[in-house]
Amino acid sequence: NKKQMACVGAVYTIEPFARKAEDIIDEVLRERKAQQRPGPQHKHVWAEMTREIGGIEVPAKEGLFCQLYAESVARNLGHDRPVICLLDGERALWDAQEVYFPGAVGILDLFHVLERLWAVAHCFHTEGSDEAQQFVEYRLRDLLQGRVGYLISGMRKRLRTEKLSGQRRKVVRSAVEYLENNKAHMRYDE
Repeated sequence: NKKQMACVGAVYTIEPFARKAEDIIDEVLRERKAQQRPGPQHKHVWAEMTREIGGIEVPAKEGLFCQLYAESVARNLGHDRPVICLLDGERALWDAQEVYFPGAVGILDLFHVLERLWAVAHCFHTEGSDEAQQFVEYRLRDLLQGRVGYLISGMRKRLRTEKLSGQRRKVVRSAVEYLENNKAHMRYDE
């Protein structure tokens, strides 16, 4: 009963690549445009687990963010390039971002959001169906166009009006809560 979670992070440099909502939908749902995206340069990846250093226990997240911070500072000495922190929805990661990268733009990883959207789609539509695909595509478009609140209210309405079994209701409710908790980091339209 002494399991621990490994924390993994990466630092890399990449050329800005402006895209429209349709470009991103094509890239993530249809994998058509992925090859047009510039690739990461000088990527360094770290994995940390909580460990003892000099008699002091250093939590994995703290050790990881120290590494990420040191590498980021070395790459951006003049602080002239924007720093982006792409994180999942874990609150502790956002707290660490505020400490180590207070001026960075924080973005919720779109693929974590997509996992939730697919789970909700499968509460209303058969897995692998065109209807499930359309459900996700429409909601992804809303997110990418800055309509996070609209998406959340639509899911809340379906919770009130649709007859869902206990597990399906739990999945939708969990997705709504996840989106609400991370709303500030889903400014994908910006």
